[in-house]
Amino acid sequence: MKEETLKKRKRDVAHLWADKRVVRFFRKNFDKVDYKNLRSIYLALCEIDSDFNEDAEICGFAKTVATYAGMNEGTVRPYLRALQKAGIIDFEQQNIDGRFGGTTLSLYAWDESEENWMQGKIKAVIQSKMKRTRMPGEIQKNRLAENPYTGKPVYGKTGRFKNNTKVLSINKNSKEERDISLSPRNKPSIQERNKTFIPFANKLADIVRSSKNIKISQTKINSWTNEIRKLSETDGVTPARIETALSWYEDNAYGEYIPVIESGSSLREKFTRLEDAMKRAGAARSQNKPFKPFENEHKPSPQKLIKRRFSNDVLRKAFISNCYKPAKNLLRLNGRAKDASALAEALINLHDQINKEQRKNLTGELRRILPDGPMDLMEKYITWVEEQHWIDPHIKMFDVQDGRFAKFRRDHAKEDNQERDPLTGKSYIRG
Repeated sequence: MKEETLKKRKRDVAHLWADKRVVRFFRKNFDKVDYKNLRSIYLALCEIDSDFNEDAEICGFAKTVATYAGMNEGTVRPYLRALQKAGIIDFEQQNIDGRFGGTTLSLYAWDESEENWMQGKIKAVIQSKMKRTRMPGEIQKNRLAENPYTGKPVYGKTGRFKNNTKVLSINKNSKEERDISLSPRNKPSIQERNKTFIPFANKLADIVRSSKNIKISQTKINSWTNEIRKLSETDGVTPARIETALSWYEDNAYGEYIPVIESGSSLREKFTRLEDAMKRAGAARSQNKPFKPFENEHKPSPQKLIKRRFSNDVLRKAFISNCYKPAKNLLRLNGRAKDASALAEALINLHDQINKEQRKNLTGELRRILPDGPMDLMEKYITWVEEQHWIDPHIKMFDVQDGRFAKFRRDHAKEDNQERDPLTGKSYIRG
């Protein structure tokens, strides 16, 4: 080929996309053999991900990876499992109505803060998979296959001993006893057991969708459901604990020192760390019940009402300091206990109304653009009312449907360049 015909390549064709940080992680933390195998398999997975597209089902998954990597299928399997355990990839064979289908592949974003944990996971899996099941030279003992009635060898041939006790007990028993002995076969299928955990997978999908603004296929949600079921059945985590953790994560996702959970497998792998984060934040084990107003005349004190709603000491103190006390001073309720309790009740309801509207309407991107949460808005609303001389402060103004609060939302939106409402995210600018 003539030199003048050579052209420098450009990134305008289907080049292989792989995260260099992952490959660098392999090179720095593993010996030459494991590094070579991990690198080859990871690059093969990146190529497969490009060829098959997201959510596509891959038939003969391990064999396909082995073909792309130029390796033996038996060598590939433990490394795939190690990458899965470390949360770098995930793969799940589909099972629909009892029929096995292809395998779906997911490659996750790199998180360098988890390097030490991932290194330990990969080494643990590789070492356990590579151990010999028998020492070299060890000979497995064979026993004569015996007739269970006479105890004599069958046809004088040698073979591995087979325990026929269970078979004989089934054959000898009556029909009723036989049904009892075979009862384990009536165990519900995986699909039936997964139904209990579908709401958890859907809730996790909603959290990821709202934060990342991406689509999540039903195939992925089915895979997540299966992992969450394993978290309960295999790891011994009760559904109540899972529900509590997901509810807390929904309000605190992507915060500092909170593990990033974006799949069913990562929820299973990081569940204990998620509960540790909950403990650090002072979250209660059981989910807070929705606030219900007291209907009798003898209402608890404002402090008890607020503590009932905010079991977390930090949130409770912030609510009292930034919302309740300023509102109490605004309405001049000193010495009137009954009215003070009613005010606390109204403020709690306003907080929950704002929280409900924001969670329903604001995407993850809008939450970053419009950072004011319920307490921030309430604090600014009280300050705004103090500055409006035309307003006669009244307890009824602490409601999202109140006209004074609607006027505050319109004025507050002017702080944003597109004048977006802090509850709905919609712009007031027309045209």
